[in-house]
Parts: sequence; structure tokens; C-alpha cells
Amino acid sequence: ETLAETFASVAPALAAQPSEETARLMAASNEELDAELLGIFLEEAHEVLETIAEHRNKVVAEPHDFESLTTARRGFHTLKGSSRMVGLTDFSEAARFVEMAMNRWLQLEKDADASLISLLDNACLLFGAWVEQLESGGGLWRDAAALTAQAQNLLGALDSPADEMNTPAALVGA
Repeated sequence: ETLAETFASVAPALAAQPSEETARLMAASNEELDAELLGIFLEEAHEVLETIAEHRNKVVAEPHDFESLTTARRGFHTLKGSSRMVGLTDFSEAARFVEMAMNRWLQLEKDADASLISLLDNACLLFGAWVEQLESGGGLWRDAAALTAQAQNLLGALDSPADEMNTPAALVGA
């Protein structure tokens, strides 16, 4: 018996037929798929932003609530990944910077303060407006430079040696 005959004898008699949903997606145009994925992203983004805002409020009331900080950070992680999947690279990058700052904040186990709350507020405002812009058929791009700079500045401040930040300059060299 040849190798081909052996394979033929063990091959399934009928190939599995694609599901109705798979067939629909296979027949859909790229534009239809992109619009469908964008719609899913926008729906998810609303939910994620609501969750971030809810946990931001908890952190304002209880600055040591690391569980709520972690949930907010996870929200930015979700926005980063899901926006990247639909091709919103600038949106994803802005979310990445906020996530990085929050990761470091959580690593240091710092209580929330005005600088972190400000970052969360500005991020929610920007991403909320960006989602509304996308829903209304506006452009894909929005200027996130101020938010990115704020996140980078916060991250830089977190990575500065604490003694140098809290000690008068005259005592640092002593």
C-alpha cells in the first residue's frame, strides 16, 4: 500500500462544513469586518471607561485601595490591546503610557494622590472623547500628546530617587 493510499484510507469521508457565522464572515468584505470589529471595540470601550471611572472614585475615597487601582490599570491594558486589534495605534499607544505609569505606581505600592487622580481624569476625558469621535464617524486620530507627556512625567517622577525628591538641594551633597 502506498503512502497516499494509507492517508486516503484514514482521511474523513466528509470535510467539516463551516458554521453559518463562519460562512458569513468569510463572505464579508474587509470594510464590513472592520466596521463590525470597531463596533465591538466601541461597545467594550464604553464599559471599560465606566469601570475605570468607578474605580477612580473608589481610589479618591480610599487612596490605599490597591485593588481598585489594579482594576483601573487593567482597564487601560484592555483599551491598549483592543484598540490595537482594530488598528487604532495612536489610541493604543496613549493607553500604553497610562498603563506603564500605573504599573510602576502599583509596583511601588503608593497611595493614590492628586498626580495619579489627575492622570486618571485626563485619560478618561481623552479616551471618552475619542470613543465619541469614532462613534460619530470622525477621524481615527486624536491628539494624545498631553496625556502621554503627563504619564511619562509621572513615571519619571516615580523613578527618581525618593531621597533626592524630598531632601533640600543643600543637603543632597552632604
